[in-house]
This record gives sequence, C-alpha cells and structure tokens, in this order.
Amino acid sequence: MTDDARFTGEEEGFSDPDLLIGWGLTADSDLLCWYADGDDPNDWTTILWRRHWSGPEAWMQFD
Repeated sequence: MTDDARFTGEEEGFSDPDLLIGWGLTADSDLLCWYADGDDPNDWTTILWRRHWSGPEAWMQFD
C-alpha cells in the first residue's frame, strides 16, 4: 500500500511523496497515509488522497 501511496503522490503532485506511508483505503478507494515527516511516529499526521478530486485539493492533511 505504501508503494501505491508514493506512486500516487508522484503522479498527483504531492509535495513529498517519499514521506507517505500507506495504511488504508476508504470504501471509495481513497488512500489513507501517514506523513512521516519526523522521527517520532506520534507526531505524524494523516494524509487523505481523494480519488475523485484533482490537483492539490485532492490531498487533505489531518493532525
């Protein structure tokens, strides 16, 4: 799933696709990822890629 998240990140314009760790899918096949931008996993945020959206608006970040 992480490979899919990183590939999608590269294809869909996410700023740091190498920092995505895929961990789930929604019923609509949206990707759920952690944004591993630090050493402590407790500080990572969740990233949602919405399949039916395009551009930067397809990416949502949750603390």
